[in-house]
Amino acid sequence: MPPSRVMSNSRAELYAAPFRYILVLVIVGMIALFGAYGVLKLRESACRTHLVTFHSDVAKAVESLSADVGSARRLVLDVPCDIYRLYFVDVDQDPTPFLRSVPDQPVIADAVASGTKENLFLVSNSRLVRSFYLPSIELHEPYFLCSDASSGKVELILEGVGDGVRLRNADCRQDCTFEHVQVNESVAKEIIQATLEFGCRGCPRGTLDDEMQAFNATNGSIRIARRCNCGTDDGKTSVEIRILPDGTLRHLKLIERIPKDAVEDLDAHLADMTGAFQYTKIKSDPLIVWHFNEISEETTVSYTLDFLLAEHCTEILDAVGLAVTPESESLPEDRLDDPPADNPIMFDIPIHRATVQAHPGERIDVFEQPVWEFLADADITDSSAFSTSSCELSDGGGYGRAAGDRDAVECTIDAQSHIICDIAPTFSGTHIFHARINSSPQLDDLFAVEVTGCAEGESRPCPNQQGVCSGSEQTCTENAWPECDYAATAGHELTEQSCGDGQDNDCDGITDCADDDCPDGTRCGQDKACHAGACVDLTGELTAAYSNLRKNAGNPPPGFPGTGYDWWYYDMTVAETSDLVGLTVTSRQKCYESRTWGTLCDPPKADIPQWFGTDYLAAGQSLSSITPNYAWIGAGDVVTLTETFYGNDEFGNALKAAYSLALS
Repeated sequence: MPPSRVMSNSRAELYAAPFRYILVLVIVGMIALFGAYGVLKLRESACRTHLVTFHSDVAKAVESLSADVGSARRLVLDVPCDIYRLYFVDVDQDPTPFLRSVPDQPVIADAVASGTKENLFLVSNSRLVRSFYLPSIELHEPYFLCSDASSGKVELILEGVGDGVRLRNADCRQDCTFEHVQVNESVAKEIIQATLEFGCRGCPRGTLDDEMQAFNATNGSIRIARRCNCGTDDGKTSVEIRILPDGTLRHLKLIERIPKDAVEDLDAHLADMTGAFQYTKIKSDPLIVWHFNEISEETTVSYTLDFLLAEHCTEILDAVGLAVTPESESLPEDRLDDPPADNPIMFDIPIHRATVQAHPGERIDVFEQPVWEFLADADITDSSAFSTSSCELSDGGGYGRAAGDRDAVECTIDAQSHIICDIAPTFSGTHIFHARINSSPQLDDLFAVEVTGCAEGESRPCPNQQGVCSGSEQTCTENAWPECDYAATAGHELTEQSCGDGQDNDCDGITDCADDDCPDGTRCGQDKACHAGACVDLTGELTAAYSNLRKNAGNPPPGFPGTGYDWWYYDMTVAETSDLVGLTVTSRQKCYESRTWGTLCDPPKADIPQWFGTDYLAAGQSLSSITPNYAWIGAGDVVTLTETFYGNDEFGNALKAAYSLALS
């Protein structure tokens, strides 16, 4: 072959190669594209199927319990399709609390406001995925329930109320039923005026007009939501306030007003307080002021009253937020976040930044050094005139829980000038003391005794007091509460196994067959089993029926006597309808009742398999005859034919069933 021809072919192959690669890439890309599209369509189809199943499971659970007054069950649901939030709405009640609490869900709000019957809404990524109707659901105020399904599961408690079912979240960590707090200018002015009259150090201190301007400015940059009594049924009121800022707010004060007719002395009834605030002021009259140096993300504060409010808390409690300014506080910018010297709850105490840790029932030497040594630390060299009487110690109050709270922490200065504190065995919390050293210059500041843990040997009830766990206790060991050992409690089971002993063995508030751990068919006693949440007798139920009665159809039946008679064919069905236990049909008998010749009965026949193929019926099974049954009577006669079937269930209980048909 000539060399020029060889070179020409090589160039052609070289030029063609990129096109082949491009063609391959195009083909592979199309396969990937259509493959991904197919996977997407498959996922959408599976999602639709799962949603139908999900709706069916919830509806069945509600229907099965709606007429059962006082019964309760725990329902665990697998939530499909990346749903992250469920909203249950009692559409028979005032929808206002719900509508103001879901501003990010306008589609749901519009549906509820328009009077829709749908009352379960499934949301994913702020998008309404599906809504359903559930019959007969009831909800406590605020008449809606939010469940966080981001984990893929939701756990609910269903309680039968006779004509419906009441719902609540089984776990507060999954409860997102926070009501949006709306305060108009008139109410805000009342709250701010009360705070100004309080006059505490750390409270807003501008004019009313100044603080109202701060309120209006803050109100556009913050959302406040409240949840009450999640998981609390012990005679107390638990209040959680969620702050959702739009951007960063500095020097924020959140003010909560509680009606005086609800609690006259807040100090006497405040049982607990938590949150990431810098300090708080409490007015017993009653008012709470929280201070935040800076807030830029969702933050929650909470408090507990030692009694139940007579009304739903969101109906009577009000809260406002004020992002204060140097002008309104009459303070330099760098002093706006300083805690007031008389603050009763402190997390950063000024005297040598000292917070002393202690346990209930202990005696402690606060600084483990004589008080006069503070003089050297403060660069005071003239301490010759110092004596024990030169230091004054006063009780600044505290926050915590104790019987006889005035004696919660007692501190004195001993003969060696050490500050010694005795902690009450029942106290837990923070107690503040004011120490003043009469020197030149004078040292005047606070220290805090923070009491955590428990007193050695102290006992208290375990958190779970349901079922056989009632009366269980834990004992303080090494100043800490150990985990409760419920397994050591008589009759305790990790999951309900003893389904007929009349006890809640796994301490979840649900007894025996009502517990999901005891499904239908579980034995709950001698010849008894669980069925539809109850323990019932294991007795079979036999039923019999006929159908498709045909007169003089087809050929006469075997043994037909001939002229002057009519014949009939019909089909038979026998069934076990208890759904609990199988049975055996042993025989059948036909009886004929005539107006002219009275009653005659054939002998019983044990030929059941001939007609049905078998004589055994499993629980819930029905059988139809494989060949038609038949009868004949004299023409013009009127006869009632009754056929009775006899049998026994698996426990030997005698059973019978019959049907009757008129022949004329």
